[in-house]
Amino acid sequence: MVYREHALHAPEDGDDRPDRALAVLDVSGAPGHHGAPGAHGAAGGRGGGYGGRGGAAGPAQLGQSAGVIQVSLASHPGAEGQLVLRGTTVAPSGDRREGERVVRFDRGGFLDLLARGGAGGDGGRGGDGGPGGRGSDGADATRYRSGGDGGRGGDGGDGGDGSSGAAGGAGGAIQVRVGAHDTHLLMLIRKDLRGGAGGAPGVNGRGGSGGPGGSGGSSYHWTTTSTSTNSRGETVTHTHHHSNSGGSDGSPGRRGRDANVSLYAGADGRDGDYTIQVHGGGGVATYRDRYRLRLVGFAHVSENQDGIYEPGERVHVSGLRVQNVGGMPTPPNHEVRLSLESEGWVWPDKEQHLVLPYSLAAGATAEVDGVLTFEIGGHAPEGPGDPLRAIDQILHRAALPAAHRDF
Repeated sequence: MVYREHALHAPEDGDDRPDRALAVLDVSGAPGHHGAPGAHGAAGGRGGGYGGRGGAAGPAQLGQSAGVIQVSLASHPGAEGQLVLRGTTVAPSGDRREGERVVRFDRGGFLDLLARGGAGGDGGRGGDGGPGGRGSDGADATRYRSGGDGGRGGDGGDGGDGSSGAAGGAGGAIQVRVGAHDTHLLMLIRKDLRGGAGGAPGVNGRGGSGGPGGSGGSSYHWTTTSTSTNSRGETVTHTHHHSNSGGSDGSPGRRGRDANVSLYAGADGRDGDYTIQVHGGGGVATYRDRYRLRLVGFAHVSENQDGIYEPGERVHVSGLRVQNVGGMPTPPNHEVRLSLESEGWVWPDKEQHLVLPYSLAAGATAEVDGVLTFEIGGHAPEGPGDPLRAIDQILHRAALPAAHRDF
């Protein structure tokens, strides 16, 4: 969790990126701790001892839910391109902060309101079972007995259970208050209310390997001699070979069982709530989103209307149809200007624009009167060749000059 000494955090001076943060209010939740891994099982001792069972993983921790942000925006009474921002934050811990500052916004940038839920902790890994011990060796054969068999290897220990991922924390609540004549300032808000991602599932522990069997005892071989007298009266010595067999090697121990408990990813936290309150006319209107524009149609025709668009020719764009796909009306007192972008073959007339009707209601579509004109860029062939054929786009721009922002 990011805790601020002040409700309003101002980034360092000197940052002139158009997407920079002009001020930051952050009440995001902290991520949950990951599940602790289980301990591995102990190895079995000599003589065929069994391997120890792997320890179970610890539980993952839930992501922390975000806090609350309340801000009010008002145009600075004595400075164009500046606003007064008043903010109150309530951190997930309950710590409450308040602050106020003047923000300059005529050179780009946004007011960042962050109330993200903390990510859920990942599940832990179960400990692996310990390996079984080696079986005892059989005794070696002697002159008086056969060799002993090796002992069976010890069984491996079973794997420990992993743990599931934990749920992410819920996004927080953000409330923005503006006056009816300051709704253009809503263009400056950049918010993040996403719920925290759920944690990944852990992993079950694996069974330990079975211990090898002990070696069978070695065989034993020896000789003896005896004498006898042959038919000629001579003494003859005889050698006799003897042996006792060795023992068989012991069988290996069984591999331990892998843990097989079902493991799941944690659920994502729900997204937070965003509300806009517009004060004016003796009442308060509440919305879930600001105004947003979409170009849904337009017509274009070359100046000579022959249907062939050639370098250096002028083209007229008309019949613009613009829909408000946001959640509230466009500003009642500030122009939204529609123009063409200079790109590729399209060279618009400078400073030319149309004006969207004021207070275009959410969901409504406006048919904008007027014509925008551009010239197709020039072309100088380097020599004989096929007729020029090119594909380009007519790019439109919608801007709110009072906010120094484009849609």
